Amino acid sequence: MASENGPETQEEKAALIQGCSEEEAQQQGSIVPRNKESKLTLYHWTQSFNSQKVRLAIAEKGLRCEEYDVSLPLSEHNEPWFMRLNPAGEVPVLVHNDNVICDPTQIIDYLEENFNDEEGSPSWLCGDFFSIADVSLAVTLHRLKFLGLSRRYWGNGRRVNVETYYERVVERQAFRRVLGYVNNILISAVLPVAFRVAKKNAPVIVGTTLLVGFLGGATYLAFLYMKKRLSPFT
Repeated sequence: MASENGPETQEEKAALIQGCSEEEAQQQGSIVPRNKESKLTLYHWTQSFNSQKVRLAIAEKGLRCEEYDVSLPLSEHNEPWFMRLNPAGEVPVLVHNDNVICDPTQIIDYLEENFNDEEGSPSWLCGDFFSIADVSLAVTLHRLKFLGLSRRYWGNGRRVNVETYYERVVERQAFRRVLGYVNNILISAVLPVAFRVAKKNAPVIVGTTLLVGFLGGATYLAFLYMKKRLSPFT
């Protein structure tokens, strides 16, 4: 009897050992490896300040991430599919495997805890790597630049170190890829929204255009007719 139960007992022990090791790894908060199986999905809006910080943090870490632009002007954040992700209806939202994180600060903390940074250029805020502190400051300076307040706070030689820091930031490849065109409101906000409105409401827009054109043509013809009728009296 003992020899018949031996293999099963060994298999059970192996399964228990493996299960215990997995539980210990989860309790210790093991680092998530940067591989193809680790899927990141970010729902954001291009002009959102918090979304910009999260996108830059992801780009600086060199992570592969699928991004979906949720237009706030079109109220896409209030649509049922997005409300299922975040009942508060706010962007950004990060989905990593089975984890859904909705708060921008928690998203950045999650990225810091689960993904290792690569070494970067020297003389950043926290030393020889571009940290989350640099991400926050870089996006803040870029937003001030967008609002036309850069000269007021650090331009014209007022704060040379800040000005030099910002110039170094905008030359970073990840920054240029994520925020390089954001300050152009026409390219980053107006045109994308206009194209999406046109795509969603193409039949309505075409019908309205035809109606307006017909009414305009009819009005012009009526004007010419009345002008011709009234010309003998002038």
